[in-house]
Amino acid sequence: MSLLDDKFKNHFTVIIQNIFVFLMIMGIMIVSLLEEGTTFEGAIPVLLGTGVLGLLWSLYCIIAWSRTNFYVTDEEIIKEYKFIGRSKKVVNFNKVASVNIRRTFFNRIFGTSTVLVNVNSSVNAGVPEISFVLKKDLANVVKDELAAKMYGLNYTSEKEEVYGSVVEFSNKDSILHGLLGNSSSSILISLGSIVFTIIFFTYDLAEIGLLLILSVVSMAVTMISLIIRYYNFRVYRLGDTIYLSHGAIQLYTTSFKVNKINAVKIKRTLFARMLGKASIEVEVVGLNTEGSTPVLCILTSMENVQKIIDEVVPDFKYDVEGLHQPKVAAYPWLMKAFLGSATTAFVALLIIGAMYNDREVLEYFDISIELAVGAVIACFIVLAIVYFGLAHLAFNSHKFDLGDDTFLVQFGVLDHTRAIIQYDRVQSSDVSSMPMPRRLGLARINVSLLSSMGKMKIQSGYFERDMLDKVSDIVLERLANGKYDYRKLI
Repeated sequence: MSLLDDKFKNHFTVIIQNIFVFLMIMGIMIVSLLEEGTTFEGAIPVLLGTGVLGLLWSLYCIIAWSRTNFYVTDEEIIKEYKFIGRSKKVVNFNKVASVNIRRTFFNRIFGTSTVLVNVNSSVNAGVPEISFVLKKDLANVVKDELAAKMYGLNYTSEKEEVYGSVVEFSNKDSILHGLLGNSSSSILISLGSIVFTIIFFTYDLAEIGLLLILSVVSMAVTMISLIIRYYNFRVYRLGDTIYLSHGAIQLYTTSFKVNKINAVKIKRTLFARMLGKASIEVEVVGLNTEGSTPVLCILTSMENVQKIIDEVVPDFKYDVEGLHQPKVAAYPWLMKAFLGSATTAFVALLIIGAMYNDREVLEYFDISIELAVGAVIACFIVLAIVYFGLAHLAFNSHKFDLGDDTFLVQFGVLDHTRAIIQYDRVQSSDVSSMPMPRRLGLARINVSLLSSMGKMKIQSGYFERDMLDKVSDIVLERLANGKYDYRKLI
């Protein structure tokens, strides 16, 4: 007899979790409401009010838990809620993109797991359609039965440790991914914040320095969270299903069908390229990853990246390097740099004018007008060099190529992203150009796809318009000759 034959409820510990979170919020509110030096007698009204709210919330959590049921039929997963109002959420298995298990901090304390059911939708893409909490062993069994209904695979959670990762990732790889997996611009901004913090503290501008320190701390927290999130990373494929597992504190176990992937992106940040490494992200509609794009491969060598593509997503293999932008494409990029420099020059002139009109601030910090003007001019020169340097990098980094079943769009300036897209996954393509590139016969294409974060657009560099127009032509041709595979969009 299947565990899914009868109705079931969330594990009762969800009541404790919800009450604990509420008490934490109320505790913060009490601290903010009570003024310094408030006596116990003066705090009694606030404490009584909090106590009443706590009791009401606890009563609500208990009743809501008792009135929420889940059950599964041969074709649907159903959530029923009968309390103040009534609601019934029904998810057909044909619409399910993935069934995942997540173990939060509370889950690990209480020995439970959260089962997440995600659907193919660009609306609320990061939120599971249905989620429920069960004891760990029971959650694994329920996930297996749901997966059997979806995938038809003879797979169980007990066998999970048997299957080794396609590539063995070390803890060093997880740490490296956390440190260098973020965008290069955010890392450079944090490094710049450290430099400016030292300068501001030198001139006794501690308040501004503290604000910059907060940005550095924020970046450090992001890096540490990435390390913890992708610790013990594993990826493997069984049949037409891909399995991912990772996490040090909160454990993530994810599975999805290959035909749910809408794009494969090989990401190489500036610092990753220096080390000859890359990571892989996949756009999977309905795969909940808490506000981030699913990672198929953390930062590793290009040899391992190629191995994962060959063995896990061979349909997205693209051996051709891609075509560089034509030489005349340098002009639009240079025009962007010129406009950026002109705008910066205008702002610099306004700042210099303001300093000459009001020198009190400079006198307060004992800075001469000549030094201040020189600093502004130096900043303008540096920014102008940066603009034209970025234009040069953008001209060299963007690539485009058309294949038989897939096409390539490489974009990015400091960080390069190589997106491999199947024609049958394109929702729409928009080829457009501004006056200057249009006179040169150039245009840019915006490819619209469904992604794990909702709708996504991938923009190319400047290429000949006739070549970019072929994307929509090929899609229409595949529809006409029967090569178009509608199953890739399910």
